[in-house]
Amino acid sequence: MVDVPVGSIIAYFGKAASLSHEWMVCDGSVVHDPHSPFNGKNLPKLNDNRFLMGVTEADVGKPGGDTKTGPATSGAGYAQLSGGDGAVYLPDTGHSHNLPAPPNCGVLFICRIK
Repeated sequence: MVDVPVGSIIAYFGKAASLSHEWMVCDGSVVHDPHSPFNGKNLPKLNDNRFLMGVTEADVGKPGGDTKTGPATSGAGYAQLSGGDGAVYLPDTGHSHNLPAPPNCGVLFICRIK
């Protein structure tokens, strides 16, 4: 058996009810376990079609993906997407896309809490 470090998040193809007391589903709930270093803290909410992405240590736990979305304004042939860290200019062709999700398999993201 592999020793998985506390705080690891893995994809789990199973039922939440089958998890041992060392694991919790990453659904944004608060950990209520005095033996866990995460006691009183919220686990990440990863059960709403989010995915994991590698970041620097300073950004661990910060949500991402929303800083480049928002209302678009256009002018001079470009669309501006308002972002929290500046603006991104894209060619404005006056149309939009509705892209389907790529083929996938649903799993639970679980975190080892102790």
